[in-house]
Amino acid sequence: MQPAVIGRRIDSLEARFGVMLMVRTARRLTLSFEGAAFLEHCQRVLGDLNDAESSVSEGGVRAAGLLQATAPAGFGRRDVAPLVETYVAEIPDVSVSLELSDHGGFGKSAGLPRKLCGRRAV
Repeated sequence: MQPAVIGRRIDSLEARFGVMLMVRTARRLTLSFEGAAFLEHCQRVLGDLNDAESSVSEGGVRAAGLLQATAPAGFGRRDVAPLVETYVAEIPDVSVSLELSDHGGFGKSAGLPRKLCGRRAV
């Protein structure tokens, strides 16, 4: 990009913000206090944008930690437990704790109950 184009863009930003972003002298061109603050914010925003792009690109974000699930014994054995082995094989950084109980309280779970699927009792 040519220096004249850069100069016009800086002038346009200064007019838009109503402050001087650059201190111009015959021999030097330096950032003003406002220009330095603006540059810092822009660099942070660009860093956040790069982080956001990386987090959604191939291999950016990986699940890790402990997944705790509680289910009624019959449903858990028949529908949930068979999926756990496949899940752990596909996501090795996650360990699964599956509590199966027909006693209703489902003790250890700190999360909110959430309906996973519907099944009619016969």
